[in-house]
Amino acid sequence: MKYLFKLLVIMTFPLYAQASGVEETPLDLAQRYINHIAPGVKIDRVDTDEDAFKAICEVMNVYLTSGGVLHHHSKKGPDFGYSFTEKNRAPIEFVADMLTGKKSWKQETLQSTQMTIADVGCGLGLSALLLISKVTETYQKEGWTLSHPIQLDLFDVNHTHQSALQSLVKIINKGCPYFQLTSSVQDVSSPFPHANHYKVVFALNLMHYVPEMAWRLSLENMVCSMKKNGLLFMTTDHYQSSTTHVDQCTDFASHATKATSPFLLPCVLLHMKETSSATSNKVRNLHFLPFLKAGINYSPAHSYGFDDIDEEALKKLFTHHLAERRRSTLCLFSETGTITEEVSPERMISYIQTGEVIFEIGNYGFDDLFLQRAVRQFMDDSRLRELKSPWTKNLLKTALGGPSSVGLTFQKL
Repeated sequence: MKYLFKLLVIMTFPLYAQASGVEETPLDLAQRYINHIAPGVKIDRVDTDEDAFKAICEVMNVYLTSGGVLHHHSKKGPDFGYSFTEKNRAPIEFVADMLTGKKSWKQETLQSTQMTIADVGCGLGLSALLLISKVTETYQKEGWTLSHPIQLDLFDVNHTHQSALQSLVKIINKGCPYFQLTSSVQDVSSPFPHANHYKVVFALNLMHYVPEMAWRLSLENMVCSMKKNGLLFMTTDHYQSSTTHVDQCTDFASHATKATSPFLLPCVLLHMKETSSATSNKVRNLHFLPFLKAGINYSPAHSYGFDDIDEEALKKLFTHHLAERRRSTLCLFSETGTITEEVSPERMISYIQTGEVIFEIGNYGFDDLFLQRAVRQFMDDSRLRELKSPWTKNLLKTALGGPSSVGLTFQKL
């Protein structure tokens, strides 16, 4: 059965039947989840729980291949760099092959033993849904039966994702017999609910959001949640994956290779001149870099207004960034990646204040080598052994011929 959906001019929102005491239908749940992952997509018909599961999988597959969080490769402009979706697809497909007996694990063991998986920093659950979709397709095609459904626990630090995740949990638990999901808010620097519990832990596109002072606790908590011989899959944003200009990427690469610590890398900046001040009076901080006023809490990838910013701290950050590059001015880029203006740090702060630029800042230095160095700074190989898994080989190639992988696999000893 094909599920029809169409793109609307305006975003559609489901009615929250739960609030009125009426039981939510499969259509309610599916539409609510789709509103989060593909705003504006309307599904026409969902009758059963199984239909709801198939519908969200179909929308996900179309959405991920046609746009959404997929950033296509480009040699210049704001779309330069890695594809977020394809980077995380590689470890997901690798584990899907393991769960279907194509790699390492035997079918008899998989069918008789409950598998336990955690997706830490799961976002809207797209990676989890991709895994569920691929595994379920094989199980149904080959007629698999499991003594226990695969337990998949979703953890995310963002409370605003819970509406989408709770809808996903209900859809999967009712419409897919092979998986049992839970979802909860979890600070990775706090202990997880279960110890020695997970056979697989995903930490995909996560650790570059974790400030250096929280890395030790975060790694410790993830490792403690794993069973002996459990596997930890990690990906992270590369310095060439930030939406930035190709010249900045080249410059960043030369400085990153000389850094004495993976946490002492120069910043990647993007400034885009806006035509309207109504939408742009925001600063997006991608790596907990310290330029907020005292008392303002950092949140991953959150946008802050000018009133949240310590101007002197931001100016120091700009000055450091320029000193690394032996420059005196910051570049403003248009949406096509063309440099439209070069300004002083003071003028840039003025533009931010008046809402004339979009400004993003992030320390995207973690390729596979820097990620490995960062992990080893807090966790030695007596507890966490690195594996040479094939999914990391030639994961992605950059337009500049940079590192071919941005992922690592570890095993708990």
